[in-house]
Amino acid sequence: MQTAVWQYNQQTPGPVIRIKQGETLKVPFTNKLVQPTSIHWHGLRIANRMDGVPGMTQPVIEPGAEFLYEFTPPDAGTFWYHTHNRSWEQLARGLHGVLIVEEKEPIVVDQDLVWVIDDWRIDKNGNIEESSLGDLHDWAHGGRMGNLLTVNGKSRPEFPVVSGERIRLRLVNVANARTMTLRFTQVTPQAIAIDGQPINPTPLHNSALILAPGQRIDLILDMSLKPGQRSDMEFFSGDEGMVAASLVYDSHKVVR
Repeated sequence: MQTAVWQYNQQTPGPVIRIKQGETLKVPFTNKLVQPTSIHWHGLRIANRMDGVPGMTQPVIEPGAEFLYEFTPPDAGTFWYHTHNRSWEQLARGLHGVLIVEEKEPIVVDQDLVWVIDDWRIDKNGNIEESSLGDLHDWAHGGRMGNLLTVNGKSRPEFPVVSGERIRLRLVNVANARTMTLRFTQVTPQAIAIDGQPINPTPLHNSALILAPGQRIDLILDMSLKPGQRSDMEFFSGDEGMVAASLVYDSHKVVR
């Protein structure tokens, strides 16, 4: 089943932007929506005029108008970008992406993966539930919760890994309101950064990982299972758990 969404560069999530710490980023933006919009660069310490908050740091970008975002992020880390006008609708329709500012001396890993976690409220026909966008009842009761969980825009995706690989996994919660309670099976992640800021490596032994809306965490995973086995990231709602995404050991690859 496919759902019509709003996109950056014809992608949902939008393209992962990677730059080196100290590099200048230039993003020419054209608004092809029927609504005004802007882009906010979440978690970055940048000049106000580039921060993308309409009515505070810049005017809205009207339909058909253009704007050049240009800034030099001072900090390395995992950040994200998203609409900041009518966010209750535009974000819920898919306008978000990830910005990675790589360290001058990055951690050595075999794979650097990004998982964008979101929930969507979908009707029985597979469309975004229009009637609930901007619903005041939701606003007064903890926000607009979805009924479909996705990772990188897909339900329960699988990612190939190889025994012996070291993986850096960047998790980003882009949901409007849902706090994500997560747990990994068959592997003990080490947390190395939270919201773009490095921390002392902290093993997460069988403990739940909690990500609030907008929050990010960087994990190191040492993959040690055999081909055909898998490590799942489970999502919990109350006591009920479900698989959100999986790392699947691939017998057709060789670590060199």
